[in-house]
Amino acid sequence: RWPCRAGDYVLWLRWFNPIDSPDGRASFRIMDSWELRDGDHILLTGRECDLPPGASDPSAGAALNVWQPLPGDRLAWSGRPRNRHDDDAPVLLGLVECLEPIVVYGDSARPRTHPEFPMQLFGEPTSEELTPHAYATMGVAWKAAISQPAMGAGRDVNDPEDALNLFRRLIAGRP
Repeated sequence: RWPCRAGDYVLWLRWFNPIDSPDGRASFRIMDSWELRDGDHILLTGRECDLPPGASDPSAGAALNVWQPLPGDRLAWSGRPRNRHDDDAPVLLGLVECLEPIVVYGDSARPRTHPEFPMQLFGEPTSEELTPHAYATMGVAWKAAISQPAMGAGRDVNDPEDALNLFRRLIAGRP
């Protein structure tokens, strides 16, 4: 369970080999992204019993706050540092490579509903245009997620300081 703050982003990425890729190039692609708000939580689980009733059924109105990544997909969470107030630069907060199918459930302390459709909103952008800080925050998540061809069995970085150290090693070219 990831406790999120306003301005955090979570990216869901998938590797496409040249045969599967629409443009014939091997690369990671962003499947979806969420911009988080204070009080939002992200639950990553392989057990359906961990989810609220109806959460894994898109027809029940939860489609916008449920992802179903496949093995090999990556989830990267970035935002402002949690333990320092003097630095506003975004850092990597969590990085996961899925080894089996899981469910990622976005839960909000202040649920929002779509004005025209009967569905819960989650992770939608707070403005029409991305700010420079939003680009930088998503850039941290993107760079960390694509830096290594294979992260290895269950490498999960959930401590902000460990995540920052991993990110520094990744951009320096060391695993």
